[in-house]
Amino acid sequence: KQLSERLEVHEYSDGIKRLYDKQKEKYIMDDVCWVSNVSDDDTLAVVAFPGKRGYINVHTAEMAIDLQYKSAWVFSEGLAAVRNHEGKVGFINNKNEVVIPFKFDAKNAGITTPYVFKSGYSFMSDSVGHLGIIDREGNWVVEPAYDYIEPYLVDGFRLVIKDGRYGLLDSASNVVYEPIYQSILLEEDQDRITLITDTAGCIVDYSGKVVVPFLYEDVEVLGYPISMSSSEENGYYHIESAVSDYAKYR
Repeated sequence: KQLSERLEVHEYSDGIKRLYDKQKEKYIMDDVCWVSNVSDDDTLAVVAFPGKRGYINVHTAEMAIDLQYKSAWVFSEGLAAVRNHEGKVGFINNKNEVVIPFKFDAKNAGITTPYVFKSGYSFMSDSVGHLGIIDREGNWVVEPAYDYIEPYLVDGFRLVIKDGRYGLLDSASNVVYEPIYQSILLEEDQDRITLITDTAGCIVDYSGKVVVPFLYEDVEVLGYPISMSSSEENGYYHIESAVSDYAKYR
């Protein structure tokens, strides 16, 4: 895996990973568990060893932040979420200065949990696993009450789920649609949203204007019998039907 023009991750058949410095033409780290990707506008990648995490500069091949955290996530908008050995999650900058204190229990924090900032906000979980959204000061702007929050913005919207129902937040974490819908589909190519309830549905544009006022599905054309024949020898009935002018829908 190519981290930069200088740094590569080599993985072997037994799963062991090593960091290779192409400029020095030698390995600089052995027995690495995993190394994160790095976005185009960043320089630090997470380096993971058993029970400890740190950050390496992919351009200089030097450790920028020592292996001192129990968990660590990628940098986004200048901040990275890290978990200390007391189990609390906070955010640091690239100088390893604590910007948001270690105050979040983050019950569902795992390797794949993307605690990342987008447009100044990041989703976060509380001590029982409910999800909310915090700002760059670590304040809750959306109280942790959701079962799921989409970490990334899609055309300025975040999908949320509460008690099996779907809703939408905007990029400023304001509620656009309450979580009352059976499903929500964002059609990015047409800048419109499909909203489905238990009994009906509609399509709106991104401003909320109704584009299609009523949706239906499971359309079935109705037919009716016009004749019936039977065969005593084979013991079956044959019914011939015609198509009506009506259809039923849900």
